[in-house]
Order: sequence, then structure tokens, then C-alpha cells
Amino acid sequence: MHGLRRMAHGGCGEIISGLQNFDRSSVASVVTAADKGGATHVDIACDKDLVKLAMDVTNLPIYVSSVDPSAFHSAVQAGAKMVRH
Repeated sequence: MHGLRRMAHGGCGEIISGLQNFDRSSVASVVTAADKGGATHVDIACDKDLVKLAMDVTNLPIYVSSVDPSAFHSAVQAGAKMVRH
């Protein structure tokens, strides 16, 4: 939550929802807060359905993170702009 507090006090670059956070409600809340708080992009767990959800909530670039590189293809096909391993 440190990033969210920083956003409330003047903005911040990247907001990370969590590498292992696949909870749709939680990810949607983090992405919404990032959008409203002036983030430049959001980094979410690598999952095509989460990418689609995030894109429904914001126009910010969506980055995905995973320890499994085989997960990246479907996330990029869904609209992720960058992958992180």
C-alpha cells in the first residue's frame, strides 16, 4: 500500500498489484486507484483474463509479471504492453 499512499500525495509512476494476486476484485481496485492517482502504468499478475479486466478499468499501459515465461504469450495477446520475468 505504500504506492497508493504516495499517489495520494502527488502521484507515482508504477503501481504493482502483486505477482501472485489473481483476485479479480483486488486487482480491479488497485488498477482503479492507480488510474485515479495518476500512475503511468500498472503491473499485474500474468493472466489474460486479468489483462482484459484491467483494460476495462483503465487506459493505462498494462504490464504483466510471472516467473513462468510460458504465460506471457496469452497475456500479450490479451493486450499487455510489457512482460517481466
